[in-house]
Amino acid sequence: MTAVQPKHSPIGASQAERWMNCPGSVAAIAALPPGEPSIYAAQGTVAHAEAERILANIQAGKDPEWDKNLGYELEADGFDIEVDDEMLDGVRQYVEYLTNTLERLGLSAKDDLVVEQRFALEHIDKEAYGTSDAVIVAPMNRLFVADLKYGRSFVNHVNNPQLRIYALGAYYKLPEMDRLDLSGVETIIAQPRVGQFPDTIRSEFIGVDELLAFEKDYTAAILRVRMGDTTRKAGKWCKYCTAKATCEAVREDIARSAFDDFQHVLTREVQPPAPEALTEQQLAFVLDNADRIKGWADDVFGYAFRLAEAGKRVPGWKLVKKTGNRKWKDVTKAEKQVAKLLDDTKRPKMYKPPVLQSPNQIEKLLGSKRKAEIEDLYMIPEGKPTLVRDADARKKTAPAIASDFAGLLLDNL
Repeated sequence: MTAVQPKHSPIGASQAERWMNCPGSVAAIAALPPGEPSIYAAQGTVAHAEAERILANIQAGKDPEWDKNLGYELEADGFDIEVDDEMLDGVRQYVEYLTNTLERLGLSAKDDLVVEQRFALEHIDKEAYGTSDAVIVAPMNRLFVADLKYGRSFVNHVNNPQLRIYALGAYYKLPEMDRLDLSGVETIIAQPRVGQFPDTIRSEFIGVDELLAFEKDYTAAILRVRMGDTTRKAGKWCKYCTAKATCEAVREDIARSAFDDFQHVLTREVQPPAPEALTEQQLAFVLDNADRIKGWADDVFGYAFRLAEAGKRVPGWKLVKKTGNRKWKDVTKAEKQVAKLLDDTKRPKMYKPPVLQSPNQIEKLLGSKRKAEIEDLYMIPEGKPTLVRDADARKKTAPAIASDFAGLLLDNL
Protein backbone atom coordinates (compact mmCIF):
# COMPACT_ATOMS: atom_id res chain seq x y z
CA MET A 1 0.00 0.00 0.00
CA THR A 2 1.28 3.47 -0.79
CA ALA A 3 2.03 5.70 2.17
CA VAL A 4 -0.32 8.51 1.13
CA GLN A 5 -3.42 8.15 -1.02
CA PRO A 6 -5.63 10.88 -2.50
CA LYS A 7 -9.20 10.88 -1.29
CA HIS A 8 -10.59 9.76 -4.63
CA SER A 9 -8.95 7.94 -7.51
CA PRO A 10 -10.02 8.87 -11.08
CA ILE A 11 -10.23 5.11 -11.69
CA GLY A 12 -11.80 4.41 -8.32
CA ALA A 13 -14.02 1.44 -7.56
CA SER A 14 -17.15 3.46 -6.75
CA GLN A 15 -17.32 4.79 -10.35
CA ALA A 16 -15.87 1.72 -12.07
CA GLU A 17 -19.01 0.96 -14.04
CA ARG A 18 -18.75 4.40 -15.64
CA TRP A 19 -15.09 4.59 -16.58
CA MET A 20 -14.82 0.90 -17.53
CA ASN A 21 -17.61 1.46 -20.07
CA CYS A 22 -16.78 5.09 -20.92
CA PRO A 23 -13.01 5.65 -20.72
CA GLY A 24 -13.30 9.16 -22.19
CA SER A 25 -15.28 10.31 -19.16
CA VAL A 26 -12.15 10.32 -16.98
CA ALA A 27 -10.43 13.09 -18.94
CA ALA A 28 -13.74 14.94 -19.45
CA ILE A 29 -14.40 15.06 -15.70
CA ALA A 30 -10.80 16.07 -14.93
CA ALA A 31 -11.19 19.12 -17.22
CA LEU A 32 -14.19 20.42 -15.24
CA PRO A 33 -14.36 22.27 -11.92
CA PRO A 34 -15.11 19.99 -8.98
CA GLY A 35 -18.82 19.45 -8.51
CA GLU A 36 -20.81 20.72 -5.55
CA PRO A 37 -20.94 18.41 -2.51
CA SER A 38 -24.09 16.30 -2.32
CA ILE A 39 -26.26 16.06 0.78
CA TYR A 40 -27.01 12.46 -0.19
CA ALA A 41 -23.32 11.59 -0.25
CA ALA A 42 -22.97 13.36 3.10
CA GLN A 43 -25.77 11.21 4.54
CA GLY A 44 -23.90 8.14 3.36
CA THR A 45 -20.69 9.39 4.94
CA VAL A 46 -22.38 9.82 8.32
CA ALA A 47 -24.10 6.42 8.09
CA HIS A 48 -20.74 4.79 7.32
CA ALA A 49 -19.11 6.64 10.23
CA GLU A 50 -21.80 5.41 12.60
CA ALA A 51 -21.39 1.83 11.36
CA GLU A 52 -17.62 2.06 11.75
CA ARG A 53 -17.97 3.47 15.28
CA ILE A 54 -20.38 0.75 16.39
CA LEU A 55 -18.32 -2.06 14.85
CA ALA A 56 -15.18 -0.70 16.51
CA ASN A 57 -16.94 -0.90 19.90
CA ILE A 58 -18.03 -4.47 19.19
CA GLN A 59 -14.51 -5.46 18.14
CA ALA A 60 -13.15 -3.95 21.36
CA GLY A 61 -15.69 -5.91 23.43
CA LYS A 62 -17.49 -2.73 24.49
CA ASP A 63 -21.11 -1.63 24.52
CA PRO A 64 -22.01 -0.82 20.87
CA GLU A 65 -23.65 2.43 22.04
CA TRP A 66 -26.24 2.30 19.28
CA ASP A 67 -28.00 5.50 20.32
CA LYS A 68 -24.94 7.54 21.28
CA ASN A 69 -25.42 10.07 18.46
CA LEU A 70 -29.19 9.72 18.01
CA GLY A 71 -30.69 13.18 17.48
CA TYR A 72 -27.31 14.83 17.02
CA GLU A 73 -26.18 16.52 13.80
CA LEU A 74 -22.79 15.42 12.48
CA GLU A 75 -20.90 17.44 9.87
CA ALA A 76 -19.98 15.86 6.54
CA ASP A 77 -18.94 17.66 3.33
CA GLY A 78 -20.24 20.96 4.69
CA PHE A 79 -23.67 19.56 5.60
CA ASP A 80 -25.09 18.99 9.08
CA ILE A 81 -26.61 15.51 8.93
CA GLU A 82 -28.90 14.31 11.70
CA VAL A 83 -28.41 10.80 13.00
CA ASP A 84 -32.07 9.80 13.09
CA ASP A 85 -33.97 6.57 13.74
CA GLU A 86 -34.02 5.67 10.04
CA MET A 87 -30.25 5.90 9.78
CA LEU A 88 -29.63 3.88 12.92
CA ASP A 89 -32.13 1.22 11.83
CA GLY A 90 -30.25 0.90 8.53
CA VAL A 91 -26.87 0.74 10.24
CA ARG A 92 -28.25 -1.88 12.64
CA GLN A 93 -29.31 -4.11 9.72
CA TYR A 94 -25.81 -3.95 8.26
CA VAL A 95 -23.98 -4.43 11.56
CA GLU A 96 -26.19 -7.29 12.69
CA TYR A 97 -25.77 -9.04 9.33
CA LEU A 98 -22.00 -8.97 9.85
CA THR A 99 -22.13 -10.07 13.49
CA ASN A 100 -24.66 -12.83 12.72
CA THR A 101 -22.43 -14.07 9.89
CA LEU A 102 -19.45 -14.15 12.25
CA GLU A 103 -21.46 -16.04 14.86
CA ARG A 104 -22.74 -18.54 12.28
CA LEU A 105 -19.18 -19.27 11.16
CA GLY A 106 -17.82 -19.48 14.69
CA LEU A 107 -15.66 -16.39 14.21
CA SER A 108 -15.01 -13.27 16.28
CA ALA A 109 -15.34 -9.62 15.34
CA LYS A 110 -12.00 -8.88 16.98
CA ASP A 111 -9.95 -11.46 15.07
CA ASP A 112 -11.81 -12.16 11.83
CA LEU A 113 -13.49 -8.89 10.82
CA VAL A 114 -11.65 -6.03 9.13
CA VAL A 115 -13.54 -2.72 9.05
CA GLU A 116 -12.61 -0.10 6.43
CA GLN A 117 -9.93 -2.31 4.86
CA ARG A 118 -7.68 -0.20 2.63
CA PHE A 119 -6.03 -1.90 -0.30
CA ALA A 120 -3.77 -0.95 -3.19
CA LEU A 121 -3.51 -3.08 -6.35
CA GLU A 122 -0.20 -1.56 -7.30
CA HIS A 123 0.65 -4.46 -9.62
CA ILE A 124 -2.20 -3.17 -11.81
CA ASP A 125 -1.92 0.61 -11.46
CA LYS A 126 -0.67 3.14 -8.90
CA GLU A 127 -4.18 4.56 -8.56
CA ALA A 128 -5.96 1.20 -8.34
CA TYR A 129 -6.70 1.50 -4.65
CA GLY A 130 -9.75 1.76 -2.44
CA THR A 131 -11.39 0.92 0.87
CA SER A 132 -13.76 -1.95 1.55
CA ASP A 133 -16.41 -1.31 4.20
CA ALA A 134 -16.01 -4.73 5.83
CA VAL A 135 -14.14 -7.98 5.11
CA ILE A 136 -14.54 -11.32 6.87
CA VAL A 137 -11.85 -13.94 6.44
CA ALA A 138 -13.82 -17.15 6.91
CA PRO A 139 -12.95 -20.82 7.22
CA MET A 140 -13.50 -23.19 4.30
CA ASN A 141 -11.32 -20.89 2.16
CA ARG A 142 -13.89 -18.16 1.70
CA LEU A 143 -13.92 -14.37 1.94
CA PHE A 144 -16.88 -12.11 2.62
CA VAL A 145 -16.71 -8.53 1.34
CA ALA A 146 -19.58 -6.22 2.40
CA ASP A 147 -20.52 -2.76 1.17
CA LEU A 148 -23.03 -0.46 2.88
CA LYS A 149 -25.11 1.70 0.52
CA TYR A 150 -27.27 4.32 2.22
CA GLY A 151 -28.84 5.78 -0.93
CA ARG A 152 -32.38 5.12 -2.15
CA SER A 153 -31.43 4.16 -5.72
CA PHE A 154 -31.30 0.39 -6.21
CA VAL A 155 -27.81 -0.97 -6.81
CA ASN A 156 -27.52 -4.34 -8.56
CA HIS A 157 -25.25 -6.73 -6.71
CA VAL A 158 -24.75 -9.10 -9.66
CA ASN A 159 -21.66 -8.50 -11.82
CA ASN A 160 -21.07 -5.30 -9.89
CA PRO A 161 -17.60 -3.98 -10.83
CA GLN A 162 -17.23 -1.97 -7.62
CA LEU A 163 -17.78 -5.04 -5.47
CA ARG A 164 -15.47 -7.10 -7.66
CA ILE A 165 -12.68 -4.56 -7.26
CA TYR A 166 -13.20 -4.73 -3.49
CA ALA A 167 -13.08 -8.51 -3.79
CA LEU A 168 -9.76 -8.25 -5.65
CA GLY A 169 -8.47 -5.97 -2.91
CA ALA A 170 -9.39 -8.49 -0.22
CA TYR A 171 -7.96 -11.35 -2.30
CA TYR A 172 -4.55 -9.69 -2.67
CA LYS A 173 -4.46 -8.76 1.02
CA LEU A 174 -4.26 -12.47 1.79
CA PRO A 175 -0.88 -14.20 2.03
CA GLU A 176 0.01 -15.90 -1.26
CA MET A 177 -0.35 -19.42 0.20
CA ASP A 178 -3.85 -18.62 1.47
CA ARG A 179 -4.81 -17.35 -1.98
CA LEU A 180 -3.95 -20.73 -3.46
CA ASP A 181 -6.53 -22.43 -1.25
CA LEU A 182 -9.28 -19.83 -1.63
CA SER A 183 -12.53 -21.06 -3.16
CA GLY A 184 -14.00 -17.62 -3.80
CA VAL A 185 -15.42 -14.39 -2.45
CA GLU A 186 -18.98 -13.62 -1.41
CA THR A 187 -19.74 -9.98 -2.18
CA ILE A 188 -22.57 -8.35 -0.25
CA ILE A 189 -24.52 -5.13 -0.69
CA ALA A 190 -26.50 -3.82 2.28
CA GLN A 191 -29.09 -1.25 1.16
CA PRO A 192 -31.34 -0.60 4.14
CA ARG A 193 -33.36 2.15 2.42
CA VAL A 194 -34.27 0.00 -0.58
CA GLY A 195 -36.98 -2.57 0.16
CA GLN A 196 -37.67 -4.48 3.36
CA PHE A 197 -35.26 -6.56 5.41
CA PRO A 198 -33.93 -9.19 4.69
CA ASP A 199 -34.26 -8.26 0.98
CA THR A 200 -32.09 -5.24 1.71
CA ILE A 201 -29.10 -7.61 2.01
CA ARG A 202 -28.09 -9.15 -1.33
CA SER A 203 -25.04 -11.25 -2.16
CA GLU A 204 -23.22 -12.99 -5.00
CA PHE A 205 -20.55 -15.68 -4.79
CA ILE A 206 -17.59 -15.21 -7.14
CA GLY A 207 -15.22 -18.10 -7.74
CA VAL A 208 -11.50 -17.35 -7.91
CA ASP A 209 -11.34 -18.12 -11.65
CA GLU A 210 -14.18 -15.68 -12.32
CA LEU A 211 -12.56 -13.05 -10.09
CA LEU A 212 -9.22 -13.32 -11.91
CA ALA A 213 -11.01 -13.14 -15.27
CA PHE A 214 -12.57 -9.87 -14.06
CA GLU A 215 -9.09 -8.66 -13.09
CA LYS A 216 -8.05 -8.94 -16.75
CA ASP A 217 -11.05 -6.86 -17.85
CA TYR A 218 -10.34 -4.35 -15.08
CA THR A 219 -6.68 -4.07 -16.08
CA ALA A 220 -7.58 -3.63 -19.76
CA ALA A 221 -10.08 -0.87 -18.89
CA ILE A 222 -7.43 1.00 -16.89
CA LEU A 223 -5.00 0.65 -19.80
CA ARG A 224 -7.57 2.25 -22.15
CA VAL A 225 -7.81 5.23 -19.78
CA ARG A 226 -4.04 5.51 -19.45
CA MET A 227 -3.61 5.44 -23.24
CA GLY A 228 -5.97 8.39 -23.58
CA ASP A 229 -8.95 6.59 -25.06
CA THR A 230 -11.55 9.33 -25.59
CA THR A 231 -14.43 6.96 -26.35
CA ARG A 232 -17.67 8.15 -24.76
CA LYS A 233 -20.53 5.72 -24.28
CA ALA A 234 -23.89 6.54 -22.73
CA GLY A 235 -25.60 4.19 -20.31
CA LYS A 236 -27.01 3.87 -16.82
CA TRP A 237 -23.57 4.88 -15.47
CA CYS A 238 -24.15 8.43 -16.77
CA LYS A 239 -26.49 9.27 -13.87
CA TYR A 240 -23.73 10.51 -11.55
CA CYS A 241 -21.23 11.62 -14.21
CA THR A 242 -20.45 15.32 -13.81
CA ALA A 243 -19.40 15.59 -17.48
CA LYS A 244 -22.71 14.52 -18.99
CA ALA A 245 -23.95 18.07 -19.53
CA THR A 246 -21.45 18.54 -22.37
CA CYS A 247 -21.36 14.91 -23.56
CA GLU A 248 -22.34 14.29 -27.17
CA ALA A 249 -22.93 10.59 -26.46
CA VAL A 250 -25.50 11.48 -23.80
CA ARG A 251 -27.22 14.00 -26.07
CA GLU A 252 -27.45 11.45 -28.88
CA ASP A 253 -28.73 8.79 -26.50
CA ILE A 254 -31.44 11.11 -25.18
CA ALA A 255 -32.36 12.11 -28.71
CA ARG A 256 -32.76 8.48 -29.75
CA SER A 257 -34.66 7.40 -26.67
CA ALA A 258 -36.82 10.36 -25.75
CA PHE A 259 -37.31 12.79 -28.62
CA ASP A 260 -38.36 12.46 -32.26
CA ASP A 261 -36.19 15.40 -33.25
CA PHE A 262 -33.76 16.63 -30.59
CA GLN A 263 -32.93 19.75 -32.58
CA HIS A 264 -36.49 20.95 -32.08
CA VAL A 265 -36.03 20.68 -28.34
CA LEU A 266 -32.97 22.90 -28.49
CA THR A 267 -34.37 25.51 -30.90
CA ARG A 268 -37.97 26.01 -29.85
CA GLU A 269 -40.13 25.76 -26.77
CA VAL A 270 -41.70 22.34 -26.41
CA GLN A 271 -44.84 21.80 -24.35
CA PRO A 272 -44.87 18.22 -23.06
CA PRO A 273 -48.21 16.45 -22.71
CA ALA A 274 -49.97 16.37 -19.36
CA PRO A 275 -49.20 13.13 -17.45
CA GLU A 276 -52.85 12.12 -17.48
CA ALA A 277 -52.88 12.39 -21.29
CA LEU A 278 -50.21 9.71 -21.69
CA THR A 279 -51.09 6.18 -22.69
CA GLU A 280 -49.86 3.33 -20.48
CA GLN A 281 -47.08 2.62 -23.00
CA GLN A 282 -46.06 6.28 -23.14
CA LEU A 283 -46.11 6.54 -19.36
CA ALA A 284 -43.83 3.50 -19.07
CA PHE A 285 -41.52 4.97 -21.73
CA VAL A 286 -41.20 8.28 -19.87
CA LEU A 287 -40.54 6.52 -16.57
CA ASP A 288 -37.90 4.33 -18.18
CA ASN A 289 -36.02 7.38 -19.45
CA ALA A 290 -36.82 9.94 -16.74
CA ASP A 291 -33.69 9.42 -14.65
CA ARG A 292 -31.38 9.81 -17.63
CA ILE A 293 -33.14 12.92 -18.95
CA LYS A 294 -33.45 14.50 -15.49
CA GLY A 295 -29.82 13.78 -14.72
CA TRP A 296 -28.73 15.40 -17.98
CA ALA A 297 -30.95 18.43 -17.35
CA ASP A 298 -29.59 18.77 -13.78
CA ASP A 299 -26.05 18.74 -15.12
CA VAL A 300 -26.92 21.36 -17.74
CA PHE A 301 -28.24 23.57 -14.93
CA GLY A 302 -25.09 22.97 -12.89
CA TYR A 303 -22.89 23.78 -15.88
CA ALA A 304 -24.82 27.00 -16.52
CA PHE A 305 -24.46 27.91 -12.84
CA ARG A 306 -20.68 27.50 -13.02
CA LEU A 307 -20.56 29.66 -16.15
CA ALA A 308 -22.57 32.38 -14.40
CA GLU A 309 -20.26 32.17 -11.37
CA ALA A 310 -17.31 32.67 -13.73
CA GLY A 311 -18.90 35.86 -15.08
CA LYS A 312 -20.42 34.52 -18.29
CA ARG A 313 -23.88 35.77 -19.19
CA VAL A 314 -26.48 33.01 -19.54
CA PRO A 315 -29.36 34.58 -21.52
CA GLY A 316 -32.47 34.93 -19.41
CA TRP A 317 -30.77 33.91 -16.14
CA LYS A 318 -28.84 35.62 -13.34
CA LEU A 319 -27.09 34.87 -10.03
CA VAL A 320 -28.81 35.85 -6.79
CA LYS A 321 -28.10 35.12 -3.13
CA LYS A 322 -30.11 32.40 -1.42
CA THR A 323 -31.71 33.25 1.91
CA GLY A 324 -29.75 31.58 4.70
CA ASN A 325 -31.16 29.85 7.75
CA ARG A 326 -31.58 32.02 10.82
CA LYS A 327 -28.85 31.81 13.46
CA TRP A 328 -28.59 33.23 16.96
CA LYS A 329 -26.55 36.44 17.13
CA ASP A 330 -25.35 35.62 20.63
CA VAL A 331 -26.16 32.10 21.81
CA THR A 332 -25.55 32.88 25.50
CA LYS A 333 -27.85 35.91 25.44
CA ALA A 334 -30.52 34.09 23.43
CA GLU A 335 -30.37 31.10 25.78
CA LYS A 336 -31.09 33.27 28.83
CA GLN A 337 -33.89 35.18 27.15
CA VAL A 338 -35.58 32.10 25.67
CA ALA A 339 -35.44 30.39 29.07
CA LYS A 340 -37.45 33.30 30.52
CA LEU A 341 -40.01 33.19 27.70
CA LEU A 342 -40.81 29.47 28.00
CA ASP A 343 -42.79 27.90 30.81
CA ASP A 344 -41.56 24.97 32.91
CA THR A 345 -43.08 22.32 30.61
CA LYS A 346 -41.46 23.67 27.43
CA ARG A 347 -38.12 24.90 28.82
CA PRO A 348 -36.42 21.46 28.70
CA LYS A 349 -37.31 21.23 25.01
CA MET A 350 -35.34 24.35 24.11
CA TYR A 351 -32.19 22.25 23.96
CA LYS A 352 -31.24 19.72 21.36
CA PRO A 353 -28.12 18.25 22.93
CA PRO A 354 -25.63 19.75 23.13
CA VAL A 355 -26.66 23.15 21.67
CA LEU A 356 -29.56 25.56 21.79
CA GLN A 357 -32.22 24.74 19.21
CA SER A 358 -32.45 26.91 16.07
CA PRO A 359 -34.71 30.00 15.84
CA ASN A 360 -37.20 28.01 13.74
CA GLN A 361 -37.45 25.30 16.42
CA ILE A 362 -37.77 27.83 19.27
CA GLU A 363 -40.59 29.55 17.36
CA LYS A 364 -42.46 26.24 17.28
CA LEU A 365 -42.10 25.96 21.05
CA LEU A 366 -43.31 29.52 21.62
CA GLY A 367 -46.11 29.38 19.09
CA SER A 368 -46.66 31.64 16.05
CA LYS A 369 -48.31 34.42 18.10
CA ARG A 370 -45.13 34.94 20.12
CA LYS A 371 -42.49 34.67 17.39
CA ALA A 372 -41.90 38.45 17.46
CA GLU A 373 -40.43 38.07 20.95
CA ILE A 374 -37.21 36.55 19.59
CA GLU A 375 -36.85 38.59 16.37
CA ASP A 376 -34.00 40.71 17.75
CA LEU A 377 -32.09 37.60 18.88
CA TYR A 378 -31.34 36.07 15.49
CA MET A 379 -29.89 37.09 12.15
CA ILE A 380 -30.31 35.76 8.60
CA PRO A 381 -26.87 35.27 7.03
CA GLU A 382 -26.35 35.77 3.31
CA GLY A 383 -26.63 32.49 1.43
CA LYS A 384 -24.66 31.07 -1.46
CA PRO A 385 -25.46 32.16 -5.04
CA THR A 386 -28.10 30.32 -7.03
CA LEU A 387 -29.20 30.66 -10.64
CA VAL A 388 -32.75 31.94 -11.31
CA ARG A 389 -34.67 33.55 -14.17
CA ASP A 390 -34.41 37.31 -14.71
CA ALA A 391 -38.04 37.67 -13.64
CA ASP A 392 -37.09 36.67 -10.07
CA ALA A 393 -37.60 39.62 -7.71
CA ARG A 394 -34.30 39.17 -5.87
CA LYS A 395 -31.41 41.55 -6.55
CA LYS A 396 -28.74 40.40 -8.96
CA THR A 397 -25.42 39.57 -7.32
CA ALA A 398 -21.95 39.99 -8.76
CA PRO A 399 -20.27 36.86 -10.19
CA ALA A 400 -17.56 35.31 -8.06
CA ILE A 401 -14.61 34.11 -10.12
CA ALA A 402 -13.21 32.06 -7.30
CA SER A 403 -11.26 29.31 -9.03
CA ASP A 404 -8.68 28.60 -11.69
CA PHE A 405 -11.43 26.92 -13.69
CA ALA A 406 -13.15 30.21 -14.54
CA GLY A 407 -10.84 30.91 -17.47
CA LEU A 408 -11.23 27.37 -18.71
CA LEU A 409 -15.02 27.68 -18.73
CA LEU A 410 -14.95 30.97 -20.64
CA ASP A 411 -12.33 29.77 -23.12
CA ASN A 412 -14.50 26.77 -24.04
CA LEU A 413 -17.50 28.91 -25.07
